[in-house]
Amino acid sequence: MTNYSSPRISYSPVFVAVLVVLLNPGHLFASRKVNLSPRSFSFLGDSRMAELSVQSDFVGSVSGFHWFNSANALTGHTMKIVGNYAIAGATSDRFLSDVIMSEALNDIAEFVVIGGPLNDISQTSALGSYVNSRGLTVTQENVGDVAADAVIEAVMHFRAHGKSVVLVAESGSTSFKTQPPVRAVSRYNQRIMNFQQQNPGVYYWDITAGLWDSTPSDAVVFLPGLSDDGTHLNVLGAYVIGKAFASWISQYIGQSQTGLMSSLDQYGSCHVELITNPDFQRTAGGAWFGQGKVTGDIPASYVLNVLKPATTASVFTEPNSAGFGNDLVLSLNAAEQDTVQLDFTPSPDTYLPGDSVFQAMDVAVQAGSTNFTVCLMPLFMSEGQVPNVFDLFTFGDHSGPSEAYRYYLRTIPFPLSEGVTTAVTARLAMRFAGPGSATVRLSRPSLQKIPKSGRQGCGLPMTNPVFR
Repeated sequence: MTNYSSPRISYSPVFVAVLVVLLNPGHLFASRKVNLSPRSFSFLGDSRMAELSVQSDFVGSVSGFHWFNSANALTGHTMKIVGNYAIAGATSDRFLSDVIMSEALNDIAEFVVIGGPLNDISQTSALGSYVNSRGLTVTQENVGDVAADAVIEAVMHFRAHGKSVVLVAESGSTSFKTQPPVRAVSRYNQRIMNFQQQNPGVYYWDITAGLWDSTPSDAVVFLPGLSDDGTHLNVLGAYVIGKAFASWISQYIGQSQTGLMSSLDQYGSCHVELITNPDFQRTAGGAWFGQGKVTGDIPASYVLNVLKPATTASVFTEPNSAGFGNDLVLSLNAAEQDTVQLDFTPSPDTYLPGDSVFQAMDVAVQAGSTNFTVCLMPLFMSEGQVPNVFDLFTFGDHSGPSEAYRYYLRTIPFPLSEGVTTAVTARLAMRFAGPGSATVRLSRPSLQKIPKSGRQGCGLPMTNPVFR
C-alpha cells in the first residue's frame, strides 16, 4: 500500500481493507491491538473539532463551544476525552497525516471521531484547484471523493486496531452559496454514509440534521442562532447539537452512574474530598462578597461573589431528591453583563505539591433563563502562576439555551506544581452576557485530589488527555 505521504489513486473500501489488514503488516500503521478504555474518545479534524479544548495554560481545559462537551455534561460525564488531535485550518490530508494517525492509532480511545473536509472544499472554491500534501490535484469536481478516499483509508487503519469510528457528516459553511461547494459536501457525505453502512464498527452521525435549515436551497443555510460566523457553533449551537449527539451516542455506549456514587464519598470517609460541606447540610454560615444584593443564607464554607451593584441573588437550600443532603438554589438577576461566582477554598494543609485536583458539580438550570451560561473555573496558584482550568468555558456575550437543562460538570485533573502551591479554590461561574435572569439548582459539589502517591480518588480513576 502506498504511504500516506505519497500520491494515491482512489481505492475501493474492500481493496483498502485487504491492503491494510493482510498485505502490509510492516507498515507504520500495521494492525496492533491496544487495551482500549470504554466510552473514551479521540478527535481528528479542523478548527471545528479543535474547539473541543480551550487554548490556555492548561491544555486540558474544556470549551463550551463544542457539541461533544455539552453532550458529555448532559449525560453526566459518561464519556472520556483521550486525545484531541484536530488542527485549526487543516485540510483532510493534514489532519490525517502520518504523525496524527500514529498518535491516534496508539492511544487508548475506544472511539475515534473524524470531522469533515470543510477546508478542502473552501480551498477549491477559492483557488479552483490545489495540490495537497500527498501530491494529489484537488479540484471542485473531485474534492468530495479525494477527501472521502482519505477518510476511508484512515478508518480501515483504526478498525484494524480494534477502534470504532464515528464519521461526522460535513456541515459546510453558510458561505457555500454556489453549486460546486454544495455538491462537494453532498458527495462527501454520501460516500462516507454508504461506506458506513457496509462496515461494522463504523458509524455515521448526521450533524446537519440539527444544524441545517430544511428549506430546499442551493446554498448551505444554518438554523438561526446556532452559529455566529456561519461555520463554527456558538454556545447555544453546541448545546443543541450536543443534546442531539447525546441521544444518538447513547445507543452505542449505554448508560452509567456518574458523579458521587453514595454518601460514603462525602468528606470524612472519602479521604481525598477537600470540600468540608459538600452536600450543603450546614445551611448557613457562609459569606458573600461584592456590591450586589444577596438575600437568604449562604451555606457554611462557601463564598458567593455578586460583584456589580445591580445584580441580585436570592439564596435558599432544600433537601436533595436523591438523598445527597441539600440542594443550593440561586435565583439570579443581572441588569448588565456580569459573572456571579460560588467559591470554596480548602485549607492549605489538605493538599500537597504534586497532588492532582479536579472539581465537579451537578448544575440544573430552570426553564426561562436569559443571556446565561455556567462553567467550572477552579483556581490553582502555583509558583505565582494562575493557569486557566475550565469545564464548558464561555466568554463575552455568548448565551446558552432558555429551556431547562441539567449539566454534571467536572474538570480534568490539574497537577499542582512540585514547587510552592499557594492557593486552591473551587469555583462555579454563572455568567450573564447582558441583562438577564436564571434560577440554578446546585448539588453534590466536589473538589477532590488524587494524591501524588498515585492513589485514585473515590472510584474515579483519571488519565489526562492529549491535546495538540
